[in-house]
Amino acid sequence: MLPVRRRPGSKVIGGILKQFRNLALLAGVLLCATVALLWAGTTAQVMYIATPLMLVSNGEYSGVSVLNNQGQAAGWADTGPTDNIRHPFLYTGGSMIDLGTFGGASWNGANGLNNLGQVVGAALYTDNEQHAFLYTGGGLIDLTPSNSASLANAINDSGQVVGVLTNAAGRHHAFIYSGGTLTELGATDNTRNTQAYSINASGEIWGLANNYTAPGGAYGWFYSNGTFTNMFAPCTSNCSSVKAMNNNGQVVGGVGGNYSYPFLFNGRTSAMTDLSAASNYPGFGGTANAINDNGQVVGYLLEADTRYEVGFIYSGGASYTYLNAFAPAPNGSNWNEPQTINILGQVGGRALGSDGNWHGFVYSNGAMTDINTLVSPTLGVNFHNVGHINDSGLLVATTANSVDYLLTPVLSVTSTHGGSFTPGQQNAAYTLTVTNAA
Repeated sequence: MLPVRRRPGSKVIGGILKQFRNLALLAGVLLCATVALLWAGTTAQVMYIATPLMLVSNGEYSGVSVLNNQGQAAGWADTGPTDNIRHPFLYTGGSMIDLGTFGGASWNGANGLNNLGQVVGAALYTDNEQHAFLYTGGGLIDLTPSNSASLANAINDSGQVVGVLTNAAGRHHAFIYSGGTLTELGATDNTRNTQAYSINASGEIWGLANNYTAPGGAYGWFYSNGTFTNMFAPCTSNCSSVKAMNNNGQVVGGVGGNYSYPFLFNGRTSAMTDLSAASNYPGFGGTANAINDNGQVVGYLLEADTRYEVGFIYSGGASYTYLNAFAPAPNGSNWNEPQTINILGQVGGRALGSDGNWHGFVYSNGAMTDINTLVSPTLGVNFHNVGHINDSGLLVATTANSVDYLLTPVLSVTSTHGGSFTPGQQNAAYTLTVTNAA
């Protein structure tokens, strides 16, 4: 055991050097382990560096669709001072990359991003037909046949892409693009519209469908190894709203009539769980917004009398954690909506503040903190939502003016040791010190 010396505001970790040559990778691991230090409570000190994700300085809006675990982000942003023309972007290595279009103007955007930096989305041609694209560096690759309007929604780390296209029969069918081949996933009798929204590491897919004869309502489906499973019976209105899936084939969202309930569906066993049933707020409605690979679910439930939204973390069985807003709204409500959760169980979302406005928040180790108290006040913006958090604790927060920022924790890592190291040396003692801004 190495001796450990500690100073205020730091975490000291001792170790044995065993030909560990990638200290940058180790620093990333330590970032993941120590980011909770930044969220011990409200503070006047700057805990995050905020980077606006805009293609041009005079752009009006931007939106992030995905934040990966490498700190890359993809979405759309204005190319000028109005919102009439938007391009897909990739943020990587501190730079915004304009991915361009197929020649058309107006709305274009990126919807999916994997941990290899590959991006998918939709872009317009000059005739305003929209086609799904794949970006791997260089120009956009059109994934769909000519004269087939299409949209790509997600890509996994194996490079499999899912989305929707208009087929030869004029029907909207889900597709998977894998190994250079595009395959339709729609019903062979063309009886329903389908769209694929997400694909996990195992190639499992979730999407939505509706019947051509009763197109008013959408219901969720799960696809694995060539088999479709409907999460709910086909319906005509007030059907399911599916939000997210993890790498274990677990899917979450909301379903029901005027007051939906949050659900957890296990695609591998077809087991459906009403997440409100065992909660403190059964039968009054709500939705589940996100799930991590540990099976922890976040969302909100409606409080019985007032219909206020109470945020929750569900960890299985009857295990619920209810989130208390950092400042009650003027009407006394504890209104908060968790949106995202990472592998460490850290949560981002929005809550009503005492000023009656939405405030983005982060939640960790039992404490909810207004994200606006953790960034420099010289930014002059109000973050009203945290929509993404990755497994290293990086956040994407949205301003009241609908501009997305990447928020990076302020940490420093130093390494010290006595004497000299030689190449290939075994069992050499060293100390790493991870320090936060406080």
